[in-house]
Amino acid sequence: MTRQKKLTYHEGCTLRQACPEPVEGLRRTDYHHTVRDSIAGGYRVNDLVKYGIYFLLGGTIVSVSTYLGSQGKPFLAAFASTFPAITGATFVLMYLNGGSDAIVGYARNLLWFVPPWLVYVSAMITGVPRFGFWPAMFGSLVLYMGCVGAVRLWLR
Repeated sequence: MTRQKKLTYHEGCTLRQACPEPVEGLRRTDYHHTVRDSIAGGYRVNDLVKYGIYFLLGGTIVSVSTYLGSQGKPFLAAFASTFPAITGATFVLMYLNGGSDAIVGYARNLLWFVPPWLVYVSAMITGVPRFGFWPAMFGSLVLYMGCVGAVRLWLR
């Protein structure tokens, strides 16, 4: 996976046209105005605003899931927790900021976290009735991190 270079803009260029002027550090075939810029509408959002949006999105999903679970709707709570809104939003934002190579790398690595997540959830299912919530939560997180470490070592 190659990391894309940060693109620079010439004075007077609009985001909806490709500027034929070469930019230092880019090949002649590279344009410094991309499809991602057009999709994003040409707006540049500072990092504080971006991370504020991420925080609100994540907090909303956690709140909805908690509310549904506390109302005796565990299936809907699980659906809200696993709905790919966070992953989907991450895909969109990664595409806008880093292109398709960034998404493919992220998605491939994301799959490696499925087995540790299954161990984590299974440990919660079996551990809570036997040991109570807090010991099961701690044990499940230790198992999850151990599995992530094992996957990491296996991938080397």
